[in-house]
Amino acid sequence: MMSDVDKRQLQVNRENLVQTISDVDSVASQLLADEVITDAMYDEVVSHRLKADKIRDLLRIIPRRGEDAFNQFYDALIKTDEGVAADILKPELKEARKKSKKTIGSHIVVDEVDEELPIAWPDELENFEDEIVVKNTIDGTSMQKKFQKILDQPCNNLLPIYSMKKNPRGFCVIINNEDFTQSKIQLDVRTGSEKDYETCLQLFKKLNFEVKTFRDQKASQLQDIAQAYSKKDHLNYECFIMIVMSHGSKGNIYGVDGEEVEIEKLTNCFNSVNCPKLKGKPKLFFIQACQDVKKENITQTAIKDEEISISKKMDQLHISKDASDGDGEAASMTDFVIAMATMPGYVSWRRTDIGTWFIQAIVYVFKKYSHQRDINGLMTYVNNLVQKAGGGGRQCSVFRSSLSKDFYFFPGLDETQFRSQPLNQMQPTS
Repeated sequence: MMSDVDKRQLQVNRENLVQTISDVDSVASQLLADEVITDAMYDEVVSHRLKADKIRDLLRIIPRRGEDAFNQFYDALIKTDEGVAADILKPELKEARKKSKKTIGSHIVVDEVDEELPIAWPDELENFEDEIVVKNTIDGTSMQKKFQKILDQPCNNLLPIYSMKKNPRGFCVIINNEDFTQSKIQLDVRTGSEKDYETCLQLFKKLNFEVKTFRDQKASQLQDIAQAYSKKDHLNYECFIMIVMSHGSKGNIYGVDGEEVEIEKLTNCFNSVNCPKLKGKPKLFFIQACQDVKKENITQTAIKDEEISISKKMDQLHISKDASDGDGEAASMTDFVIAMATMPGYVSWRRTDIGTWFIQAIVYVFKKYSHQRDINGLMTYVNNLVQKAGGGGRQCSVFRSSLSKDFYFFPGLDETQFRSQPLNQMQPTS
């Protein structure tokens, strides 16, 4: 029987493992090959529809598979590139694992080591004037192995990873409203937002997106842009991104004319009913918006003004029932990520010299970590930096996801590079 100590380790880390293991089918297959579980147990695990249920069932079975089942489970996680999950089981081996190389078939898999996040934000060591350099996916890593799985299964609806192999991946629409001098209500010019615009433009081009930019749009034009891109031919694209930087109020974004448009109306343009060619594909929205409010006294230099969240409470981002939306099922809003600069009713900050804390955190995190982390991990890092900004406690960014698979940018990789190359002959991309 498994020792009580090992059982306890599985029990207390159960939900961590559920959140961390990305490809449970591969782990179960490895355990079957190693004769840790039986054919019937394997069939039972993979029969579940949800990944979380598969992992929970596997964690229920493992403690009953003998005294060495804990170590065998750890080994299976290592063999299937689930290094982070393996570290949960044996944290004392984490550093040794990161330095090690594991041979899988004819391919060497090398674990990557995360760089530490800055202890303060904005990072005084970061040169915000430099050209954006995105770290590419490294040859021989588990991330490249995930990419190869996408290539090996063109019809990959069963893979727990979104296909991101095209070049370009899809449209990235960037809207920067800066000049509000013609607004019907008093709204400040958003000095410093040009830096956000420039860095986002560089970043998403280097992440293989077809970037389209718009400046100083009226409220009606914001809605027109969303509707126009919802009607585009996305058939050969795999993703859609929209970034909006403006003033705003709760649930709304201001056009430069001082009129408002609801965020919900923008996102609903891309649901599976209104934009069927993006059905099942990830749609990412990043919203940085401000509202002219009375400023509190602060001492930090170069901060121009504060920005109010344009988000409703995240729980209130419900679906509007369109005339064409039938019964308005929530399923029409699947495969979305909606990220907001701050929580409802709270301020966010913009610096005249480098841009907003939120957008610059996105640029920093995506360029440094998108070669090895999924979108949930990236946005968690963004939240980490934003919460540290200005000495901490001034701003809290937030994101909500209805993704049904893991989303990776796979920077530096696309399908054209490997059409004629076997995996063990791939060359470094960085």
